[in-house]
Amino acid sequence: MDFSIEQIEQYSQINDISLCYGASGICLLLSEIDKEKALSVFNVLKQKTLTLHGNINIRNGLAGIALLVKCLHNKGVFNGKISSVLREIDDTIFRTITNNNGLSQLKIQDAIEVLYYLVIITKSEEHINPETNELNFELIRILVDKIFEDITTEELADTYIYRIDHLLPQILIVLSKVLNLGIYKTRICQLLKLLEPLILYKMPILHSNRLYILVAISKIIESCELLDTWNEYRQMLVENISLKKIIKVECQDLVYFENGLSSIYLLLREIPEYNNNIKRIGTIISKDIENSAELKRLRENEIYRKNRIGLFNGLCGIELILMLIKKDSSNGI
Repeated sequence: MDFSIEQIEQYSQINDISLCYGASGICLLLSEIDKEKALSVFNVLKQKTLTLHGNINIRNGLAGIALLVKCLHNKGVFNGKISSVLREIDDTIFRTITNNNGLSQLKIQDAIEVLYYLVIITKSEEHINPETNELNFELIRILVDKIFEDITTEELADTYIYRIDHLLPQILIVLSKVLNLGIYKTRICQLLKLLEPLILYKMPILHSNRLYILVAISKIIESCELLDTWNEYRQMLVENISLKKIIKVECQDLVYFENGLSSIYLLLREIPEYNNNIKRIGTIISKDIENSAELKRLRENEIYRKNRIGLFNGLCGIELILMLIKKDSSNGI
């Protein structure tokens, strides 16, 4: 990393405290480098949660702050129970979902993110107690139904660009996590079968989107009993993905998590067919990121860097991925 801990900490003073674009993402990066600095930043930003104005999603809302709290706790940045810290956030999420106006105004992207958060905390023993599980299950059911009711054919269609916010793979991945909780399984599998004509045997134009769909399809197959056609479609995707085209053409000089090599590496780690070569692939991706014009601009232009500091679209996300690749390489996975 080319920047001092003090410089990174200074960037955390920006007004945006969100996980994916602001100070919370900086705090996450600091937790990998200096736990004391991370705690210092967290103590400041947790006083600013009111600036989120009740936004409950992960990217720039309260669920993202809550996931940061859980992550920092798991890393040992602070000790003690975290349920009291998160209670107010959970109450806000509950009020929004159970309020007809709040639920109707919740966009599908936000519903996916809140659903993901609920799955995470429902599985978390240190956060949740058994008496509250049924309440979370009901909120999960409400959000699953909302997603299926609101989604349109156009939103499930293939896209001509690679972006991590593509709805179809996100929906499949979060549904696989719900299925792994053992709830609403019959309903979700029935709905997936209805969606088969919109999903199966559609070959995405971009190889990067084929990879993204492959990850999503793989997770659904692991979690739900579906027809053999799902496995056949998965194999078709495996056989029609060119990593060279993804890395050297589609994502050339695209280095961020939201639309480039940083998220591509995470996707590749999820697919067993790439396990034997992930160290070599990581080396290639790392070199391409390091030699990219975008990273050069981030490192040389401080004004540009300040506006591109977040996890999804900035320096923090890149640095975390480079750290992960280095760790994977040393572990020999």
